[in-house]
Parts: sequence; structure tokens; C-alpha cells
Amino acid sequence: MIITSILILSFNKGKIRSGQAFLLAGFTALAMISTRNMHLYGVVAPFVLVGPAVEILEPVIRKTGASAMGKIEKQLKGIVWPVAAVLVSIILLFSGILGKDYLIDPKLFPVNAVQWLQKNPQSGHMFNDFIWGGYIEWRLWPEQKDFIDSQSDLTGEATKIYLSVINLGDGWQTVLEQYDVQWVIIPVNSALSQELIKDGWSILYKDSTAIILRQE
Repeated sequence: MIITSILILSFNKGKIRSGQAFLLAGFTALAMISTRNMHLYGVVAPFVLVGPAVEILEPVIRKTGASAMGKIEKQLKGIVWPVAAVLVSIILLFSGILGKDYLIDPKLFPVNAVQWLQKNPQSGHMFNDFIWGGYIEWRLWPEQKDFIDSQSDLTGEATKIYLSVINLGDGWQTVLEQYDVQWVIIPVNSALSQELIKDGWSILYKDSTAIILRQE
């Protein structure tokens, strides 16, 4: 999507307004920082790029003529494209491609740790890193529910509770007891992981990204 935006701006002879350029650059940066922001880019970019895209396509449309566009329109109204889309979706589904960690960076997300959990499911309530919540839910739900994910941005109280634990704030042990947390999946070098190990929690799994600890 970002590459398409670059191509449109490259072929466009005109200039976009400074406000539009600032808006597009800002949301592009957000998308590059984290893939979770890509949907925001997908909402903003079309509004900024629709003008330049029309300017690029206008000569092509004039050259091909209305008759060619009419033929394309008739084809799109048929059943060829819907059937093709369904077939491709079925192939991807049964080939297992959609179920793989496609383009998920194991240095940023606990890919290997979650794969271990799929083979070694844990009982009891879990505490997890905030950024990993959506990924964990995607891979382990409904067998395992995460402690927190990005939806908690809508409720400040849940975020405060999470921060008090991950940052070893006052009463963080009480929070774990209150929510009956029996195991955690958190960054391997976090202060919380080191503190739990000191408190006698067992290391079930550990790699360069994540660590899974369980209370004895």
C-alpha cells in the first residue's frame, strides 16, 4: 500500500497540498513504526491520493474510450471475479497459508513462544505483554484468553492495572493475586521477568524475545 502511494505521487505531475503531504507523511511513519497502525494509513491515504490518481488515470481513460470502459464494467458485473476470489480464498485457507505467522517478526512478537504454548497449553489465568495481546489472542483463542490487548486503549483502568504490574509499581504482586495469575508470557529481559524469577517462578520457556514463567 505504501509502495502504491509512492508510485502515484511519482507519476503525478501536479503537487499535493502541504497539509495533505503532512497528513500522509505522518500516517506513513505510524505504519512503518508498527503494523497495528496500518489500518489507519489505509483510511487516510485514499483521501489524499484520490486526486493525484485521477489526474494520472484521466489521459488513459480518454485514450481507451468509453467503449473499453463499458466492456470492463460488464465483466465486473458478471460472476467471473467473485468466483475467482472465492476459489483463491479456499485455496489459501486449505493450504494453511492463512494460518501461518506470515510476515510476523519473531524479534517483535512471541512467535516461537506461542508455538510452544500450542503444543504445551497452560492452565490458569495468564498475564501478557500489552503489545503481544492481539497476537496471542489470534493464535490461542478461544482456548486461552489474554490478560490485555490493544482494545484496552478504550478503557484507561485496564491499562493502569497493566502498567502497575509490568513496571513493578506499588502493589503489583497484589494485582497478580487478585486476578489469580498463574503464568506469564512477557519480554525476556523485562524487569518483571527478572523479579518473578527471584520470587521462585519456574521458567517454562525462554528465547531471545519472550519468556514464559509459571508460579510454583
